[in-house]
Amino acid sequence: REKENEDRDRQFRLLDPKSIKPNKFTGDRKAWRAWTRNMKAFLNAQHQGARKALEYVEKLEEKPTTEVIEAMQWKHAKALNESLYDVLVSTTEGEPQIMVANCKAEEGLATWWRVASFYEPRGGAVGRGSNDCLAA
Repeated sequence: REKENEDRDRQFRLLDPKSIKPNKFTGDRKAWRAWTRNMKAFLNAQHQGARKALEYVEKLEEKPTTEVIEAMQWKHAKALNESLYDVLVSTTEGEPQIMVANCKAEEGLATWWRVASFYEPRGGAVGRGSNDCLAA
């Protein structure tokens, strides 16, 4: 049954996910919202639900733990967590890529949270978060 749903989802896609790969984010704060919108669209085209997972993580006060990720109740949460880091490495450069490099490769959602917290914090001044993922 799950296989049938995945096949149907693949057939329903309106865009080839390869056609919407986002540009590299270089740290320009004016480009942040457009880049995240494109990144979420790209990842959501790969696996329906990725956008919601990223938006959920962005709202957290602290970086997501393994327990938080497991509690998301989305079948692709663990896979997204494990592969998102590599996507971020390939779609960032300059300061954002340094931030990504300071995070653990197996903690992609924590990496997303760290970068999002730095460029669009949930209160306070822009850039209030540390750029070192390991410090949190």
